[in-house]
Amino acid sequence: MKVELYEHAKHYDQVMGWLRKRDIKEVPQELFAPFGYVIDDCAVGFLVKTDAGVCYIEHMAADPDAEEGRRDKALQLLFVLLENAGRAAGFKMITILTRLSAMKKRVEERGFSEFGDFTLNYKKL
Repeated sequence: MKVELYEHAKHYDQVMGWLRKRDIKEVPQELFAPFGYVIDDCAVGFLVKTDAGVCYIEHMAADPDAEEGRRDKALQLLFVLLENAGRAAGFKMITILTRLSAMKKRVEERGFSEFGDFTLNYKKL
């Protein structure tokens, strides 16, 4: 599978197309973390680094039109790469927020534990 570091100029429009197909609002470029991967031109995810012992997986998405097996393999590899990057950077925990049952199932299969029931709130600064 092809693995690329995410580049705004190269990948942003492609990723926004995937999100639009899933009825997800456009994410401004400046809200993407500087470190992410695009796998096989069908999946993307970012590692948000903090000054604490925890890092976050953010804006993980896949092309809904990609063949299911290809998309599944790309997402599995994406998790491995992001987890390894977090571990290599010295983080002790990695988290991901999701509202999608398919993603919830996927993260549980990867050994993530559920912690609480949350509503994510935000405020523009």
